[in-house]
Order: sequence, then C-alpha cells, then structure tokens
Amino acid sequence: MAKVKWVRRRKNARRGGLAGLLLLFVLALYMPALWKWFFTPGVESGIIQEDTLEMKVPVTGVFIRNEQILRAPESGTILPKARYGERLPTGGVIASFVDRESEDMVSQFNRAETDVLLRVVEAAKEEGDAEAAVIGETVGQEATRLAQAANSGDIGQTAAIRESISRVVAERARDLVLRDTKNGYLTEEKMELQKLESRLGKALVPLTAVQPGIVCYSMDGYEDTWTPERLGSLTVGAIDLQPLDESGEYRWVTPEELPIKKDEAFGKLVQNDACWFAFKVDVKTLKTLSIRLEAAKLDKWETVVDMELDGVTARIPLRLESVQGDVDGKAPGLVVGRMNRFIEQTMEMRKVSGELVLQSLKGMKVPQKALFNRNSVDGTADIMLYRMNRAALRRVRILGIQDAWAVIENLSQAKSGERVGVYDLYLQNPDGMMDGQVVQK
Repeated sequence: MAKVKWVRRRKNARRGGLAGLLLLFVLALYMPALWKWFFTPGVESGIIQEDTLEMKVPVTGVFIRNEQILRAPESGTILPKARYGERLPTGGVIASFVDRESEDMVSQFNRAETDVLLRVVEAAKEEGDAEAAVIGETVGQEATRLAQAANSGDIGQTAAIRESISRVVAERARDLVLRDTKNGYLTEEKMELQKLESRLGKALVPLTAVQPGIVCYSMDGYEDTWTPERLGSLTVGAIDLQPLDESGEYRWVTPEELPIKKDEAFGKLVQNDACWFAFKVDVKTLKTLSIRLEAAKLDKWETVVDMELDGVTARIPLRLESVQGDVDGKAPGLVVGRMNRFIEQTMEMRKVSGELVLQSLKGMKVPQKALFNRNSVDGTADIMLYRMNRAALRRVRILGIQDAWAVIENLSQAKSGERVGVYDLYLQNPDGMMDGQVVQK
C-alpha cells in the first residue's frame, strides 16, 4: 500500500514540474508584450497645434501678354521720357526721336544740361538744402559699389553703376529745379534749362502710346510668339520648347539715349489690365483643377488659386480659364490662368518655375506618423492621445496631407468627451498600444 502512494507522489511531482516549466516558458514568451502593455516606456509625444497646411505642386509655365513693340520711325536717336515701369495712358509720351541730322544738337544739349544740373546740385549744397544731402548720400552709396566692382574686375557692373550715378544725379537735380524754393536761389538755372529745352524741342519728334500700358525698355524676342491670340492653340510641347529664363536680379534701367536704326525696336508697351500664365501640371493636379473649374462654371463663379514664382516675393492670384488634358489621361496637361495684378513685377519674365497652392487648410496639425488605421474611403484615421497617464484612442477625419504633416478635424458625431482639441498630447508611433493602457513617459 505504501508503495502505491509513493508511485502516485512521483507522478504528481512530474506533473508539477512540467506545469512549472510550461509556466516559465509562457512567461518568457509573453513577458515583453505584457511589460509593453502595462508600462510602455520611452513613448514619444507631441502637442496638437492649430496651424495652416498648404498643398503645393511645382509648375513651369510662360507669361502671355498684349505687348506692343516700339520701333523707331527713322534712323537716329531715341530720348526716353517715360521711366522704366511707368504706366502711361493713351497718348502719353514715351520718348522723343531725333534724326541723325540733329544728333549734334542733342549732344550739345546733353552737355549743356549736365553742366546746369551740376550747378544746381552745388547751389543746393551751399544753400544747405536737405535734398542735396540725400543726393550726396545716394551717390556715395553708388560710388562704394563702383569701387567694389572695380576691385573685383567686373567691367559690366562698373558701367551699369556709373550710368546709375549719372541718372541719380540728373533726376534729383531736375526735381530740385522743379520745386518752388523759398528764396528762389535756383531761378537762374531753371531759366537756362527752359531755354535749352525750347531750343531742342524744335528737333524732337514725340513718340506717344496708342494704348495704355507699362513702359519696358528690355525685350526677349518672344513678344510676337506668345500672344493672347494663341491662347486657344497652346500645347504642352510649345511650353517645353521655350527656354527657361536665366536666373538673376532684374535691374530696371531707363536709358539716357538710344542710337537706333529705322524700324528697329527700342522697347515695348505692356498692357496693364491683364496677363495670362500658361503652365504644365501632372495628371493628378490636372484632374483636381478640372473638377474645380467645371464646378465653378456650373455655379457661375471663378476659380482662383495662388501662385508662388521664383523672383516674386508676393503671391499672385490666378483665375483659371481653361484646363486641357491628354486624350488617354496619362500625360501632363495644360492650364491657363488670368492675372490682373503684379504685371509690372513679372513683365520681364517669360518662362519661369514656381509652385501652385492647390489648397490652404487651417486646423489641427499633426505628423502623419501619429495617425494609424486609416480608411481611404471616408478619409478617417485613429490617433492615440495621452490623457491622465493613459492612452486614449480617438477617431478623426483627415482634411489634407502635405509631406510629413496632416490637418485633422473631429467627426461630426463625436461626443464632447471624445473630441480632440488643440494642445492635446498625441503619441507618435503607438504600435501595439490599446485604449486605456497605462503609459510611462
């Protein structure tokens, strides 16, 4: 009987040992998961901020304007009267033309005028005129640039700075003469200039604007290529063939005079009420803009998007006019927009690159890695918040995504206690975390 009891004890001991080994194996297998479940050390978090998220796409396009080429009536010299970038009405004087027989008279006038203007500046200095001090300061700044350019060996820049100094002195001195001074100390110089201009006026032929526009003394050679008449026949291939503008600082300079031949162009008059920008976009962007434009036409309102261009600090509002896609819908498309502002700032540009702001959303901004369990159908996702040392699961709607960020909003049916708010703490990469789990930060 004692032997039977001993055998049973050995069997029970074996069973207990196997159960203990099995328990140790289970603990070793699931202990890391349990530890992460209860404590989750080292979890990164962030604060939900209210911010603006913008969806942008790169674009490359060309400017199309109504540009009237200004040509010389005969061989001679052009004397610009309107400054670079000046807006002129119909009939406004752009420049004066002098034929070759009268060029000697013009040279004599320029020398005499320069002498008088220099006397004006000296007289203003002696009088203690504040404007003379401004002239001296401006000339001093240009002279410093001139010295720097000479030291660097930049001959082209040196010539431009010298021209700038002469122009500054002449323009400021003319302004001094035209003012009404208290003691009339510039009366003599004013009378001399009037006599010179009267004598020269007999040899000058005024060139006037046949339409209102902005005066521009630089041309790129594509004024007759990119015209508003071509808007209906534009193609993506034509934009690709157009060379991209060389990057550099645009420097508006009004020339003192321009030797010119008959029918040679010396500038252009840019229509200042409208300008068009035709640009190439990818298939996805083309579809988005096409839907917007069609919806706008049905509701009889305009579709306006903002454009950021290299070389222009401000954003340009662009009213979409047409969207043209490829037949199979796989190739880039062409979009044409109309702009009524920033025409002066862009009138030297032809083909440029930039970005189109497709959408600007203001709301709760979080990194994409804080969102999981996304539903592409209804645009919803989960986010894990950190509240009272515990993880709190919330369902939100994604309004927009750009790069590593997303803008979210609460679901309409979310209760007050289940809503996400600004300054809430979110958990990044909450893998394996459950709602209500204790979080050790």
